[in-house]
Amino acid sequence: MKILVVEDEFYSRKSLVETILRFDSSFVIDEAEDGNEALDKIVKSRYELMITDIRMPVIDGLELVQRTRSECPKLAVAILTGYADFDYALAALRLNVREYLLKPVENERLFALLNSV
Repeated sequence: MKILVVEDEFYSRKSLVETILRFDSSFVIDEAEDGNEALDKIVKSRYELMITDIRMPVIDGLELVQRTRSECPKLAVAILTGYADFDYALAALRLNVREYLLKPVENERLFALLNSV
């Protein structure tokens, strides 16, 4: 599976990538530290799953999902956030986000997401 991890916090991004690779080391994972970088990568490559932080500089996670929907309607998306905010969750649902993961991410929920994609 090819995955794009979008997270502006370096250590959070690296930790998430390591956890995913522990689940299945054959996964191909690209990283982006903001929404602009993610959009550039999405244009150049096809992903099966994007896991994105919701609060990032330049382009936030919700806007990133909205922009990618026209280019990649079948892309599975998970929102990653430190905020258990109902408005964010509702906005994610409206964008057909597959999973809403709270930081710190529970491995069981992450692994369930990876299995479902």
